[in-house]
Amino acid sequence: TAVAVVEESERGQVINLEPANTTVPTEEPATAGPEPSATATTAPEIESVSVVDPAGNEVVGETAVVTQIIDGDTIDVEINGETYRVRYIGMDTPERDEPLFREAAEANARLVAGQTVILVKDVSETDRYGRLLRYVYLEDGTFVNGELVRRGFAQASSYPPDIALQETFTSLQRTAVNAGAGLWASQTVVEAPANTAVPQPTNPPAQPTAVPQPTSAPAQPTAVPQP
Repeated sequence: TAVAVVEESERGQVINLEPANTTVPTEEPATAGPEPSATATTAPEIESVSVVDPAGNEVVGETAVVTQIIDGDTIDVEINGETYRVRYIGMDTPERDEPLFREAAEANARLVAGQTVILVKDVSETDRYGRLLRYVYLEDGTFVNGELVRRGFAQASSYPPDIALQETFTSLQRTAVNAGAGLWASQTVVEAPANTAVPQPTNPPAQPTAVPQPTSAPAQPTAVPQP
């Protein structure tokens, strides 16, 4: 199944980047009927499952099937026949017209398109746009949010109160920076920690050696005898 990569603005507008093959629908006369239902935004109620993350820790979440890639940090999923929009926690990928926007969306698609994923909540259920806020794992334990940061397609971002894995994201971003990956390809890595005092020399620099002065006036030239 082809997955269209699209981009969503903060106000919910979706812009197609790579639309799948479609046919132009024929016009039909309008008929009275119920309004189309909006995308569900309330928390789904399904059975919890567990997965082991790359660090060997067991995490518990809800299973969902990815149906659409919105951008580098947002997807649509289906749970019990309902569609939900999911925003990844703890990281942020480039927006439209920013460098690596398309690359981040494609990296996200390669990881999760059509996959069954496990959605893990931190504190918040949804954001102000009604999107589920989740950490996303593959069934083999791959931590999708963290993997995008590690590869340099996303940067660690703190959104309190959902900060349980913030140290993990910071460590993964350090790995990307040191490797010069993705967003950090042109960055100069400074290994010294911040606020490190610059060492001062223990002794003042030596003063230039004085040039010795002559102890007596130089001899006068001998007079040339006249013929």
